[in-house]
Amino acid sequence: MILNILIIHEIDWINKVLFEPHHISELLSMQKHNVFVIDCRDANLKKLSTAIHTEEIKNYHRVYDQGSITLIRPPSISIKGLNRITSYLFCKKIIRETIIKNNIHIILLYGTATNGTQTIDVAKELKIPVFYRLLDITHSLVKTPIIRQFARKNEQLVIR
Repeated sequence: MILNILIIHEIDWINKVLFEPHHISELLSMQKHNVFVIDCRDANLKKLSTAIHTEEIKNYHRVYDQGSITLIRPPSISIKGLNRITSYLFCKKIIRETIIKNNIHIILLYGTATNGTQTIDVAKELKIPVFYRLLDITHSLVKTPIIRQFARKNEQLVIR
């Protein structure tokens, strides 16, 4: 059976170091599954005007030449700090649209603070199973106290 798989992460898929989610997504695509990835772009003032629109990159790969995923980049205001806030606000709509448009069967969630609760909400509503993989204790990486508290609350909601 060919699965339509959605992987959701809160890192910049293109610019961050390669690690587990990159490998898994491309390995699954090489097994003929349809893999879609929603990421969270890094702030970049040079891309201020283009980042405000959803970007979809088909047949994307970084790890394996035979890998082929569809990378979906939600709109964001590409200014440090605002990029995360706008990703948080807009990603729920993008997640829902992606699930419906691509008949997603399963979600692999790697995000917590930026898109975790939105993923859980939409998945419950649409009855899509979610597998959550905790790579870091997100709130411990956040330096700003008020945002750290917010991240911790979101972690608790996603993990339960």
